[in-house]
Order: sequence, then C-alpha cells, then structure tokens
Amino acid sequence: MQPVTALASCRVLALICLASASVACVVDVNHAERQYSCEEDGICPTGFSCVSGLCESEVDDGGVVADATRNDGATSPDASAALSLQISSSDGDAEEDVATGVVVLGSSDLEMVQAAVGEQIVALRFPTLDIGNGEPVASAYIQFSVDEVNGTMTTLNVRTEATASPAALEGEIANLSGRTPSNREVNWSVAPWDTVGAAGADQATPDLAPLIRERVNDPEWRRGNSMVFLFTGSGERVAVAFDGDPMAAAQLIVELE
Repeated sequence: MQPVTALASCRVLALICLASASVACVVDVNHAERQYSCEEDGICPTGFSCVSGLCESEVDDGGVVADATRNDGATSPDASAALSLQISSSDGDAEEDVATGVVVLGSSDLEMVQAAVGEQIVALRFPTLDIGNGEPVASAYIQFSVDEVNGTMTTLNVRTEATASPAALEGEIANLSGRTPSNREVNWSVAPWDTVGAAGADQATPDLAPLIRERVNDPEWRRGNSMVFLFTGSGERVAVAFDGDPMAAAQLIVELE
C-alpha cells in the first residue's frame, strides 16, 4: 500500500488537494515528503484507509486524491478542479542572451533576467496540459524554488507564446526571442529571495489565469496541447532549473472552475 503523499512524490500532472499549508494534503512546494495524517478511516479520502496514523491506498500510484476531508475536519475543494505540471526535461526550460540570441538548454539555474553576460529571456514549456478548449480557468501560478539569494529590485513580465501549438524549446539562435508573445501580460514585482531552496509565496508568480484563458480560448487550442511562458523584465532572481534539481523545477498549478 502507498501513503497519500504530496506533489513531490506523486510526480507531475497529478491531481492535487487544494488545502492550506497549515493542514495535511498540500502541494509540497518545499519538496519535503508530507503525508496525509489521520486518526480514523472517516478522515481519509474515499478508497483509502487509516493505517498507523497515515492514509494508505491499495493502489500503487497514490497520485490522485479525490473528495478528501482534511484532518482539521473541513472538506477540501474537489481535487478534480486542479492540475499541476512540473518541468520534466532539459528542454523544458531555457535562457536566451538578448544581445547575441544564444540559447542555453540544460542549465542548472534560471537567471531571471539579469545574468553575468547581460539581459536574458527565460522560457518554460509545459507539455500536454489537460485543459479543454474554452474550459474556464479560475486561477493559476508558476512556483519556483530559490537557487541563489538575491534582494535586488526585480520586476518580471510574464507572457505566453501566442500560439495554440508552441514548438519545442531548442538551442538555435533566437529560438526564444523569435517567438510571438501574447497580447496579455502579467507583471510580477518579486520580493527578495533570501533562502536557498525556498519555494513559497515569494517564489510564486501572481495569478496567470488571464494568460492561460487567452491560450485555451484560441479556436485552435486542444486538450493536451503545450504552453510556453516567456519571462522578460529587469533585475535578478535565480531559480532552480530542471537540470539543477528535477524535483525543484518550476511547476505550473492551475485551478479550473
């Protein structure tokens, strides 16, 4: 039997339980292996039993938590209304030097957006989004983890690539800057990042739902399509990239209506 664990061990594209950080069954942004605690079977999600204080399932994957009751007695929102997707390959995140157009894949970190070589564009590509054409999106954000401490004043501008079917990120010159950015933009005044490994509210973008709605409302959008996010702006925040630590790579978390 498998304990019900948070996203760090459920891996990517798992349905998640939207509970506050003060209770069990949370998105584990700190990448510690949290488990859903219990005192009796009635507290566990349907299909799970309380064994030695932990909800356990007879299903091996343990990745879906549905209709759960939190251990503080409150009922969590329907887990089917949320999805999470984490960067899962070296070509899922990339950086481009604005001055030269040189693109780097496979870096251990993402320098947003000021690097030693100068200003950069950073791109994230999330494949196979389980969102249908025109499906209502309530809220969304991208969660980063801190790779380097930095308190420099930083403002990042977030857009998507303006296509329903963005190409893979590649190492060719100007592969990021050559993409057409979305009409909509979300501005992020980023708080200081003062703890390596932190992955909390200060490392989460503002609500990106307007950007995602623009994409999924495109007549060409289909369930399972990919989405590219482009980061420009000023200042410097350095996040963990996939090749730095796959478990700390950027995560897109979307709540559907």
